[in-house]
Amino acid sequence: PFEDAPLKFVQLVQLLRAASYENIDAIWAQFKAEPDFRHWILDAVPAIGTPDALQFIKEKFLAGDITTAEGEG
Repeated sequence: PFEDAPLKFVQLVQLLRAASYENIDAIWAQFKAEPDFRHWILDAVPAIGTPDALQFIKEKFLAGDITTAEGEG
């Protein structure tokens, strides 16, 4: 199961690149309390590289929803 993790991560990034801020925020709201999912999302969002992704990180950091360490990915 873990050997396909890099491929799954790339697929997640590719899917999130097409997502709006609202989509990313909805995924976050659903999975932020799950440590493994939270980690994957916070690793993927900076790799997305879209204005919506940057807005997401900025707003979550300013709201205190993510820590400095988490925001650095």
